[in-house]
Amino acid sequence: TLSNLSVGENLSAGAVVGTLATTDANQTSGFTYTLLSNSGGLFTISGNQIVTTGPLDYEALATHTIQVRTTDAGGLTFDQNF
Repeated sequence: TLSNLSVGENLSAGAVVGTLATTDANQTSGFTYTLLSNSGGLFTISGNQIVTTGPLDYEALATHTIQVRTTDAGGLTFDQNF
């Protein structure tokens, strides 16, 4: 899951969009996150948070889609679009 699905316009680089969380039936701990699709390089992952790499321009593009992969301690993965 992603704790927030919207972000303000013109925020500086490093603004937190939201926090990622994974639910695993095996109760595995220690998830890692990887961006698979990054909406033109406008986002990055820091730990378990999605952050901006620079200001977003709503007039140029109103919505962005990213794809995140979560990997558990056993190496199993799940991909999700946000």
